[in-house]
Amino acid sequence: MRLPGYFPPPCELAAIRSAAIEACDRLDGVRDGIVLDFAACTFDPASLVGVQIDCQDTQSTMLITEKAVDFAKAMWEGPRSTHDGRPLWYGLDQGAAFTGIAKTTCNLALSPFDAHKGGSIPGTMKVCSPAPFFLAKDWMQIFLLPGAEKTHRDLTTDPITSDEFSQLFRHSADQYASAIGTADPDLTEFKRAGGKMLTWHGTYDELMPLAGTRAYYDAVLARDRQAGEYYRLFEAPGMGHCYAGEGYFPGDIIDVMIEWVEQGGSPPDRLYAENRYAVGSSGSGGGEPGSRAIELCAYPTKLKYVGGEPEKKESWTCE
Repeated sequence: MRLPGYFPPPCELAAIRSAAIEACDRLDGVRDGIVLDFAACTFDPASLVGVQIDCQDTQSTMLITEKAVDFAKAMWEGPRSTHDGRPLWYGLDQGAAFTGIAKTTCNLALSPFDAHKGGSIPGTMKVCSPAPFFLAKDWMQIFLLPGAEKTHRDLTTDPITSDEFSQLFRHSADQYASAIGTADPDLTEFKRAGGKMLTWHGTYDELMPLAGTRAYYDAVLARDRQAGEYYRLFEAPGMGHCYAGEGYFPGDIIDVMIEWVEQGGSPPDRLYAENRYAVGSSGSGGGEPGSRAIELCAYPTKLKYVGGEPEKKESWTCE
């Protein structure tokens, strides 16, 4: 989407994200690159405007711009209707990478000097443009855009405006929600059939905002206060979409599910997880894969560090 008329290079967005994580990291008592609750942090990205960074995307140093900060804040806030300002959907967690639904790419272009001279040799300046997530792009292109725009409009070079997004969002919900929507919180039939469900969601998910899953689970509980007996949600700190990230991956969830279904008993209150996909150092994300373990808490309880070696699950509790 054409957000405030500027597409920041990936390095600029990555710097804003890193600064947010750094500013909020110690609130849980452990510096590990994993923020448990950004809502408890007062980080203001506007403080980064004018900060110099080295940018591989533009092959130069650059200053973080106000437009890049506005772009990041818009991604964190989530889309709003241009008609009445109401939220349309949820924003990304501040720890999520911008490489999913907010990805940009930069290409070499003529430098201003070469262009003025009529030259044809690429300079060092780079022009950045959106790189839409293919599923979102295809959904709009195939199912939502009107008439000839389905085949003739290139959403990469001609991204939709905020007004168009608002209209297409309403059109998508009106036309397709009843057929393929997944947000119905009424699980009456599922419960009646004896169904059981476990959901985990990475807090740094770059494609599907964590807040959307929380809101769905809250809506299920609002309809059925006993829903926790057959449906549990676990948040995985520091994990991206499906598996990527320095955080805690609950890789044994299927075994927990099988045990719960086949042996009965109470639903799990905790879920073992470890940093299976870690690639950073112990000071910036968790060390070698499998070197850190934790037991995730059933929502709405949250992890709390109680002291000791943070790499060990015994150093954490749920409350």
